[in-house]
Amino acid sequence: GTAADVSREESLTYGSPDLNLAADDPSRSFPDLAQVLSGNTNAATGSCPAATGEELAPEVVECHSEKLPTATRSLSFRLTARDGFATGGGTQHDDVTLTVGSAGPFRVTSQATATVVEGGTTGTVTWDVAGTSAAAYAPTVRILLSTDGGATFPTVLATTANDGSEQVTWPRTGTEQARLRIEAVDNYFYDVNRADFTIESPVRLTVPASAAVQHSDPLLDGEGEPLTVEVTGADAETLDALEVAVTGISGVSAVRRGDTGVFDLLGGLTDAPGTAEATVTVTGPEDLLVEESFPVTVTPEDLDVRWTGPSVAQLDEPVTLSVALTEPDDGSAGDPRAAAVTLVDRDGGELCTATTAGTPEAATASCTITPTGEPRTITVGPRRPARRSAAPWTAGPCRARTAPSTSRAPRAAPASSRPSPWTRPGTSTPPRCVRSSRCPTAPAS
Repeated sequence: GTAADVSREESLTYGSPDLNLAADDPSRSFPDLAQVLSGNTNAATGSCPAATGEELAPEVVECHSEKLPTATRSLSFRLTARDGFATGGGTQHDDVTLTVGSAGPFRVTSQATATVVEGGTTGTVTWDVAGTSAAAYAPTVRILLSTDGGATFPTVLATTANDGSEQVTWPRTGTEQARLRIEAVDNYFYDVNRADFTIESPVRLTVPASAAVQHSDPLLDGEGEPLTVEVTGADAETLDALEVAVTGISGVSAVRRGDTGVFDLLGGLTDAPGTAEATVTVTGPEDLLVEESFPVTVTPEDLDVRWTGPSVAQLDEPVTLSVALTEPDDGSAGDPRAAAVTLVDRDGGELCTATTAGTPEAATASCTITPTGEPRTITVGPRRPARRSAAPWTAGPCRARTAPSTSRAPRAAPASSRPSPWTRPGTSTPPRCVRSSRCPTAPAS
């Protein structure tokens, strides 16, 4: 269990009193599995480190708290389940008694250091039976493999006689965190090997070191070709049976290039701007599993914005504001319909949030407001240069922005796309020159 500082009063309501922190795992290992994996038990010598001084080290507390028995005796356990109903919950329990015999300790003796084995080959697993093969204990054991450092043991390598040695075939699963667990069949005791070891898959997977892409665009290399991943070390039959999956990012899949081991990463990436981790997983026959990851930086998609709304509006009368959204010729396609467009009066704040419609090549964003207050001129476009900041009126930019927002600065469009200012009648302020902006789009829905 995991130590928890629980007072006597708290133990009346806490999920598990005293020093054992309750969890939702239906099984319980004694000692705690993390202790067993780290070797912090008394299994090797029969004793724990001496408990001296006013402050005990955590490993000393853990070893003494869940000390393995060293003499024949009976151990009685009760599992209590509480339903957690706040106003009067119920409980249920079950009891079990374990009899500690004179055999043991049962210990895994092979793979005691960080070694390397080749997937697909055979290897020897050994353990100290220590008298546990008798009918009262476990004539049969099960050998399990973990590829995540002992967090789980999903792979059964063998079920065999409890005779201290077994030849197993290492799976073609690449990992640097392999651990072995040998457990009694129809009994409770088990042990794990002493250290993580490496299984090198004969099949290798090469992925990009990193990638950067605009939202909705494909992953491309410096030559404008699709990024690829490559599988090597597999024969033609294995290559034909492989399945390659891409997770961690959306909209991208791996497609095999002919009869080679090269897979193109195709599709427009639909993740929001930010940093993601793409994981490529290769699975195949005979437990083949190879996995590699690489970081992907997603930036907002470029978009050209041009004012198409009216140049004059009446006070207290509804007016529809609109902009044209077009995909720039930047070598990669996006979808302007995915843009989140907000029309903004620089001094007065947001005017309205627009709704977009159109085609993947060109779209329109529009929304309706009712102007109120004093007549004034609002310039639609990016912020004016600082030398004009003392003008007696306020210009409000039309900006397309992502959701979530981005700090990427808009880029000015060509001068030919400059619109006219939107002017309310009744003001003598002359029109000012305005520019459109080129803004990022939002993720596709």
